[in-house]
Amino acid sequence: MSGFEAAFAAWIAFHSRIGVNIEATLMPPATEEDIRAVESTLGFSLPDDIRALYKIANGQYVPWEHGDELRTRLGPDQYWAPLFGYYVLVPLDQAIARYQGDVEGLEAEREFNERYNRANPDKIMDRTITWDVRDGDPVDAAGWNPGWFTFAWQNADSLAIDMNPPHGGRPGQIVEYGPDVARLAVLGSSLTDLLEQAAYRLELDEANRYERNAPDDEEAGTVFFDMDWRNEPYDHQTYLDAIPQFPIEYEQWQEAQNLEAEQRLQRFTDWLTQQGVNEENRFLATQVFSHDLAFQQGIPAMPAHVHEAMNAWSIARGDGPMPEQSPPDASMAREVERAGWFRYLMGLASKVIDSTTEHGEHISGTIGEGMRTQDLITLIHRYLAESGVWSTEDFKLAEQLRARFGALEIIAQGAANSYSMGFEGSVLQVCWSTFDEQTFKSEDFCETIDVAGYRPEFRTQ
Repeated sequence: MSGFEAAFAAWIAFHSRIGVNIEATLMPPATEEDIRAVESTLGFSLPDDIRALYKIANGQYVPWEHGDELRTRLGPDQYWAPLFGYYVLVPLDQAIARYQGDVEGLEAEREFNERYNRANPDKIMDRTITWDVRDGDPVDAAGWNPGWFTFAWQNADSLAIDMNPPHGGRPGQIVEYGPDVARLAVLGSSLTDLLEQAAYRLELDEANRYERNAPDDEEAGTVFFDMDWRNEPYDHQTYLDAIPQFPIEYEQWQEAQNLEAEQRLQRFTDWLTQQGVNEENRFLATQVFSHDLAFQQGIPAMPAHVHEAMNAWSIARGDGPMPEQSPPDASMAREVERAGWFRYLMGLASKVIDSTTEHGEHISGTIGEGMRTQDLITLIHRYLAESGVWSTEDFKLAEQLRARFGALEIIAQGAANSYSMGFEGSVLQVCWSTFDEQTFKSEDFCETIDVAGYRPEFRTQ
């Protein structure tokens, strides 16, 4: 019996001890011709143990695609599990299709970088992504490359054979990667090593290692687990118990703020109804009112008892004391009001830009079949004035700036699918880039609006 055969037998026996007939989940074997065809596309030979695995099973039956087949193979009240804890062994045709897609994506990215950098030598682009690597694991931080062959996956994460490791690594080592695990780790120096280590080192009853879902009348049960014996199983309750309890005073204060926001929205909805605005436009207006525009309301000061509770919590967490709250005075009130206006104007500018361009193409700014977005904004401004939140002067200012934002050059260019903005003193700066798909040339633009020209008290020292 070869080393792989012994390791695989131990792995089957391990599954039996956790209540899974793993052999019943395996698809028919691949042929030698199937494997050679894959190797021909890869341009390198697969390790002997991977070849041996695929000659046992060319993939796995999974509940979400082969429910009836699995029920027949497993029988009632049985459990299914991925062959590698969380990761399903995939058939060779799926694995090679993914490999080809990854290679094409990598080549397309390299070609884009080369063309872009030739066209824009003053702003060289490097889209190289590096991953976190588990301490001591010999794997290239750049991640996937054409020397990797991904053979098992689940959701966004995967296992790959690494035939191109850096110094200290071993060709054929098994790498775990993906956005959910958020790092690269070598799980074994080979598939044989991975199975052998997991089969003999995993505890059958280790707390938090296994996730079990009981079978029912329609589906088999499932077992998922982390097969990397070096990982500490995560226990969310232990994590929660280790941190100080979040202050109930803050939660109660936030609930009161949320209730006030709901009441404010209801008053606005009632006003729209009184104005004869139809149901569709009422819905659109409330969406813009509650989600897209940051109201010029200011941020309410945290009550003293809430601040005291949050301060104690912050110290208990080890984050140190919170900044002290200064007692309010007239100058601070003016600063808060001005900051509120700046937040509102940022939201207003963004909404106006987004409503008049989409994916670089100039559009009407209409939301659905209802009112134009800018007309909805004016309606909101009217409400804020008529309800006493704003003065007449505030209303005129907001409308003047809405019109000014609508005249931004970014809108004329139809380039608002990518932009940034921010205040420097009283000056709002809007910046964006254009990109020519034919020449790959990118140009940067910025436009400024000094809002103090509309109201002098916006001037900052």
